Amino acid sequence: MPFGEIPDVCVVYICEFDIFKHNDVLYHVDRVLRENGERLYNGFTEIYVNALARDNSDLAELMRLFTEPEAGAMSGG
Repeated sequence: MPFGEIPDVCVVYICEFDIFKHNDVLYHVDRVLRENGERLYNGFTEIYVNALARDNSDLAELMRLFTEPEAGAMSGG
């Protein structure tokens, strides 16, 4: 298969810990050419979700439902 026909891939890792220790709910990892800082795109997207972050975003609230069983009961779910 020619390289241009390979489908794009997005991998999302949901972590029950803050893998990069910056207290963000989302981390997007980019390929960067070290020598000049240019971002490269090869069809692969890598995203990490910190399920313990509490920044009042919709995603943080969704992750709270996954990590705190009582949160679902409080929200009526």
